[in-house]
Amino acid sequence: MRSFHASCFAAAKTSGLARHFIAAYTFEKSMRKRILIVDDQTDYGLLSRALPEYEVRVESNASLAVATAKEFRPHLFLLDMVMPEMHGTVLAEQIRKEECLRKIPIVFVSAMVFSNRSEDKIVQIGGYPALGKPFSVEELKRCIFREIEGFRPTEPLSPGVLAGS
Repeated sequence: MRSFHASCFAAAKTSGLARHFIAAYTFEKSMRKRILIVDDQTDYGLLSRALPEYEVRVESNASLAVATAKEFRPHLFLLDMVMPEMHGTVLAEQIRKEECLRKIPIVFVSAMVFSNRSEDKIVQIGGYPALGKPFSVEELKRCIFREIEGFRPTEPLSPGVLAGS
């Protein structure tokens, strides 16, 4: 089964409107908010498909994340906290040192994060929101919307607890 865009492109190609369709599709894609996920283990292919309203890129090597971010220009970072190249908090510090990346929201995701509230897995770790794995797509969407769109809850986020702390 072909996608809607593929079907439209095929119809546009036969009618000579291919250039206009490509320009409109490129414009639509450029208007979507971009999310850079930095995680060494998780397969985010399914997650990317669950977030069609966002353009998602995954960087599995934390050492390359800053360079990838400068090229991709995300609206939000989702950072794993425990990666072999460097800890997520160290990567967050590197991101904050870069003028062009400094104001982009960062959300940590980690299996090591536990919330004191059962209804909301989003907690605060080191001044950043953190989402405990595993999480549902709805929880992730709520967290992304909160950070990208600037919505802040009226109650402060609960302090998180790191496993082994």
